[in-house]
Amino acid sequence: GVFLATMNILVELSLSFASVYELAIQMVNVVKPLRGFVYYFSLATDMSSLKNVYRERRRMTADEEQTLQQARTDSENSGLPFVPIVDDIPMKLINVSYVYPHSSTFQFRDVNLEVPQGNLVAVVGGIGAGKKLLLRLLGHRVFPSNGCLFVSSHLRILFVPNQ
Repeated sequence: GVFLATMNILVELSLSFASVYELAIQMVNVVKPLRGFVYYFSLATDMSSLKNVYRERRRMTADEEQTLQQARTDSENSGLPFVPIVDDIPMKLINVSYVYPHSSTFQFRDVNLEVPQGNLVAVVGGIGAGKKLLLRLLGHRVFPSNGCLFVSSHLRILFVPNQ
């Protein structure tokens, strides 16, 4: 009698564990798709560096607007059609240098460039000359080792890689 009673208790316990195990499997199946989200949300971001870059862009844009406003006031160009000041702010590279991480060779060194808005610019060079790097710098995918890259804050930067 004791043996049969013990066996009945073990059978009931195993049935209870089976239902708990079934619930655990269902919970795992529900949570499994969330693992991908958790992975992507846990990746390190460069938001703090981009925040500083955009803050600096806004400051430099305000400085350029003041300079252009003062130049317009000084010259009194009343016969010219109205052009918003922000449309006169050029894109600038000021003493831009770039060294790849873990390297001591400059890809760019002290590059200065000013491009007025609305101009079409061709970037031409051989393999490894830095054309793609220049576009990555303009798109804020990488940042210069030295110098300053200025694109007016009202302009949006979009970098679409070909991979």
